[in-house]
Amino acid sequence: VGHHPYTNIYKKDPDLHNSGGGIRFTENETWNKNHEGQENKFMMISNLLLIGLNIKNSLLLIFTKKYNGCVDKIPVELKYYMLHVFDIFLYVYAFFIAPFKIWTPFYAIKHVIIPYYILSSIFSINAALNHFQTDSIKGKSKNWYIHQVITSNNFGSHFPHYYLSIGLNYQIEHHLFPSVNHCHLRDIQPIVKRLCEKYSIPYHHSGGYKDGIKSVYQHIRNMGKKPT
Repeated sequence: VGHHPYTNIYKKDPDLHNSGGGIRFTENETWNKNHEGQENKFMMISNLLLIGLNIKNSLLLIFTKKYNGCVDKIPVELKYYMLHVFDIFLYVYAFFIAPFKIWTPFYAIKHVIIPYYILSSIFSINAALNHFQTDSIKGKSKNWYIHQVITSNNFGSHFPHYYLSIGLNYQIEHHLFPSVNHCHLRDIQPIVKRLCEKYSIPYHHSGGYKDGIKSVYQHIRNMGKKPT
């Protein structure tokens, strides 16, 4: 809800501040000495804190009426607040308590915690390639459609990247048509690209995982350096 209308806009996009580990993604964020060398801890922090941050931000949403300090909560009836709290505790119980009651700790870690962490890591990598690129971070336009294009980044080809990312590699098309199933983005992509070329709108596309990860790493590294 917050990420799509305000993609990569400082203090508007909650996903731009989701690391929770002091990672500086944009020049708008004040630099401090803790940001030095942040490229080496970025993925570790993002993945280790992903679970805890989802729980923390969801709980804070109830009391502060904001998600990650960005998105305002729409007022609802008390019963929905209570259902939201119940949902959070059910989530924690299902993933981090019940498996240890049913199985031995070794089996629970092997078949629940480790797969959960691996899948979270895969999602974090794909999400980083989609938006944490220098050109995407700096992109900005008052036109909503143009803004979605220049603040997003596609990567790779349909095979194997589409299947490895569950369609997230067509991120530009996903942001333009968020309600369209990912299976259709392959057919939409050439049309969007031709339109961007016609009107000289930057269309960001990384060659694949290798190129995309290298450029994200370089961006995080540059943001960690003390501004001159």
